[in-house]
Amino acid sequence: MRPSDIITAAFRDTLKPYLLEHGFQAQGTTFVRAAGETTQTVEIQRHGVGGAQGMVYLNGRIHVVAVDELLSRAESPGFARLPCVILFRPHQLDQSIETPIHITQASDPGEVAAEAVRGIDVLLAKMATITTTADAVDHLSGLKLTSYEGVFAWYLEHGQLDRARAFVTGLHQHFGAQPRWEKLAPRIDAVAAEVLPDTPWRTWLISS
Repeated sequence: MRPSDIITAAFRDTLKPYLLEHGFQAQGTTFVRAAGETTQTVEIQRHGVGGAQGMVYLNGRIHVVAVDELLSRAESPGFARLPCVILFRPHQLDQSIETPIHITQASDPGEVAAEAVRGIDVLLAKMATITTTADAVDHLSGLKLTSYEGVFAWYLEHGQLDRARAFVTGLHQHFGAQPRWEKLAPRIDAVAAEVLPDTPWRTWLISS
């Protein structure tokens, strides 16, 4: 049986019905649902399945809409910003999960489907813990550069100056001596100026 056919059978018979049961809507091999204040996505990504073997990746995404809306106020003309998204793959959450799932002509569609469901369950368990904007921002704060402007903006917007200070001083401790800081600092300036003018964040760096 060709790997492409094995993946198709696993997807059709098991994975698609399973994700639909969990409240997702299908958009091809991508599944989307609203969850609290976020939009959650699970993507079943095929790779290299044209020959005698192939792979399947499971990608989880949480789109934090409120942060995108907040940052839109601090945009400059011609500046293209990536959406505020948290990305997961199952092995990042559980090292016992195989990522990608490797498929050969001898693979059993049922076993492939079972392994994929196991990975999906790990993604969904993590997603269940991040359904509010506050949850997402706190998670992103630990990732440092991922949506750093959104994290800073959210803390300022909600009067959480202690967290804003801890976050931006932490960024400076990690990246302040690197050339990239010359690009990060002006973006932090722009966010502060729009969300909470006169935020003395540069003074925080001196006193930290």
